[in-house]
Amino acid sequence: MESKAIKVWSDKWNMEITEYVRSVSGVELHDAHVEIVKQDLYSYISDASKDAYGSRSRLDVSEWTIAELEAECDRLSVAVGETIDREEAEHVAAEAKFEKNVANLIESGAGDRATAVRWIRDAQDDFDKMYGDEHIKYSLGLSYTYDLDHGDRDYFKRQAAKAA
Repeated sequence: MESKAIKVWSDKWNMEITEYVRSVSGVELHDAHVEIVKQDLYSYISDASKDAYGSRSRLDVSEWTIAELEAECDRLSVAVGETIDREEAEHVAAEAKFEKNVANLIESGAGDRATAVRWIRDAQDDFDKMYGDEHIKYSLGLSYTYDLDHGDRDYFKRQAAKAA
């Protein structure tokens, strides 16, 4: 079963590259056009490898065919989807752990969520305090869209929708 993330990347791939390349299928391309297509595909490979593995691939693709580059793009699209799915699962687990910590603090005397979250913020080292909630979220493995105060990843989206 194809994941939602892979579908998103596949759709992006189809819109950005495949239609461009396939629009010239069966047509003999001038060398300059081949190089443009290859550069477009390599740009996609560079971006996708960054998303999939955290660093950009440095490849000498001068001898690669368009078909080989397309195959690499397809492989990386799957890898990006797998990375997105893995990171999503890690965020969900980190959020559950954070919420359990909040509940334990409330039970231990914080009394309410606001106090428990304040205690968590106060417990962070000075580096974390300097960079605020974003670094705390990073340190705890939480999604950057997660709102510590409300225990909700979509809180800000809902607030923006209300304001609109």
